[in-house]
Order: sequence, then C-alpha cells, then structure tokens
Amino acid sequence: MDRQKFSPNSRYLAVALGKRGIRIYSIDATDEGQPVNTSTPFAEDKDYSEGSENLAFDASGRLATVGFDGYIRLYDTNFKLLKKAATTGGKHPYSLAFSPNGKMLAVGYDDSPTIQVLEAKSLSLLYAPDVGGANALGNHLEMLVFSADGNSLAAGGANRLDKDGHWWHQIRVWNQAGKGSYTDYNGGANTIMDIKALPNGTFVFGGSQPDWGIISPAAGQHSRYVASDNNAYYTAEDLSHFRLGPGGEEVGITPYAKSAMRFILPGRRFSQTSSAAPSASTDRNGVNLSDWNENTAPKLNGKPFLF
Repeated sequence: MDRQKFSPNSRYLAVALGKRGIRIYSIDATDEGQPVNTSTPFAEDKDYSEGSENLAFDASGRLATVGFDGYIRLYDTNFKLLKKAATTGGKHPYSLAFSPNGKMLAVGYDDSPTIQVLEAKSLSLLYAPDVGGANALGNHLEMLVFSADGNSLAAGGANRLDKDGHWWHQIRVWNQAGKGSYTDYNGGANTIMDIKALPNGTFVFGGSQPDWGIISPAAGQHSRYVASDNNAYYTAEDLSHFRLGPGGEEVGITPYAKSAMRFILPGRRFSQTSSAAPSASTDRNGVNLSDWNENTAPKLNGKPFLF
C-alpha cells in the first residue's frame, strides 16, 4: 500500500496498491469509528502494469493517479476512467496535486527533475516550473502542492543546500502557480516526504529524519520547526512506548530517552504527560502477531500474511 487519500466529502477512501492498481472504499457515516470494510471495494482499477504510486482528489471529488507505467489517469466522481495519458516529463510520475479550483494538475517525477503543470481535463501540458539548481536526479524536487488560494506552487524532495554549515532540504515556492519566479526556503534535515497547504498561506511538511515544520512565505522562513529526537529504534520490542486509546482518539508515545507525551484528537490537544491508554500488544483477544520485528514475513496466529 503506497498512498491513501480521503475524498473531500469523506465518503470514500482511495488506496494506491502498487501493481494491484487502485481501490476505492465507501465509508458509511453510520460506521464512524469502525474499521473500513476492505472486503468489497466500491470501485477499483487493476490496470497498472508497473504499479500505482500516488493519487489526489480535486474539490469536486474527481480522482487523479500516477503510476510507474508512465501514465496519468483521471476518474470522474463515480471513479469511472475519463482519461489516460502518457507522461512527457519522465517515465515514472511519482506525485501529483490539483489546484484548488480543479483546473490544473501538477506532476513530479521519480526518474526526472522535471515538474509539469497540466490542464486537469485534457491532461495536456500547460507549463513547466523553473527547476534551476534542482535539476539533477538525487537532488531534485518531487512532492508537490498548490497553496490554499492557488496562487503559489510548492515542492520538496531531495534537493538540499548548505547554509551556515548545515545541510537543509529545500522547499521551493513559485508564484503565479508555478509560472513565475521562485524562492527556496530551509525545510528539513532530510528528504521531504510530503508537503501540504494550510489555509493561512503557509505549508506544512514532513521529513524522513523524521522532522517536520511549517514554511511561511510571507515571513520568509520557518514559522515552526521540530527536529527529530534520538529515536532510531523504531521497531523496539518493548511496546509500552506506543499507546492507543479507544477509537484512536488518543495516541501516547514515549520517544527514546525522552519523557512520555500524548495527543488527544478531539480538541487537538497535546500534553506532555503519560497516556493511560493500553499499550501496543502482539497477543490480545485470541489474536497473536509474530515475526514482525525487522522481518518482511510477519505471521498472524502462526500463519504467514498473504499480501
């Protein structure tokens, strides 16, 4: 499973499944808090020979996808295929983003530093933003998003610069929705994995350090940056460091060599206190998970998962 996106009306969950294509699941409002029924997809498209990589909804509910087979696909609000077009900026389109008005679609590539903005109905090329200084593979920009008002286009990825003795992965922001000049801002300490627009004109990003921050073009800098803790042992067999409350409404974590903290989704509250929620468990209510730690072949009740 590569990417998951909710539709704007929260009625559907679209999932990119690599060479198994894409699936769309219907989410019944009466099932709030319950697991999504993944046994019967509302719609699916298996015609992805080299794997689906990413997907995006526009405000009306249309869905667009990219795959390593070199195609962009556009679906209507009932997930019927409207258009399938071969990419021209590279053979491995990796990311995409609709403009807020749904008229443009920005595309980034894994195998090319090119970024393109397409007309979102015909999938024809409108223009290619300036990627000067980030025009070499391994040092390019690929994760994209339009600003909330549609006036800017932002991108991040592997591109980095040495500023004051520190390597910063850059967030590039173009004006005129990518047609105009650009400004590079210090982003994270490692590859920018995703970037989203916030309503106030800023951009929030997540890096693989892991770290995250908010870029404010109006202020010309970070408005917030949170560096990673020394927490490299992600698959720790001591599961008490991760706790999850009923319905997923509370998440408690204890970073390596740090104090416990918790995040309560209702009210969006953060507290530097320990969570009383149950800790993660590999053996509960007759369900046993084994061979999961640093292993690609986990077992459920002694039987291998069939992915």
